[in-house]
Amino acid sequence: MVLFAGVDYNFFDDYGYTGDLDPIDFQEGNARVNARIGITTGNLTALIYGRNITDENIAVGGFDTPLLAGAHSIYMGETRVVGARVTYKF
Repeated sequence: MVLFAGVDYNFFDDYGYTGDLDPIDFQEGNARVNARIGITTGNLTALIYGRNITDENIAVGGFDTPLLAGAHSIYMGETRVVGARVTYKF
């Protein structure tokens, strides 16, 4: 039986997510934390995991909206995700 755990910490500095470098289209620096813990015994592995466990709201892309002067659209990154996984090797 093997118990395992892991944590990932990813820091992103300020960045612009459009090509025109409009100041409104910048994401402030942020950090994302992912974690997992599980157990393996023989052919069976079970784990629980969390991604973006601090639930940061992060813009990952965007563009100036055509035909609407001054409007901007953005794509938001993944919010908090918590799940479980069980695998069995035959």
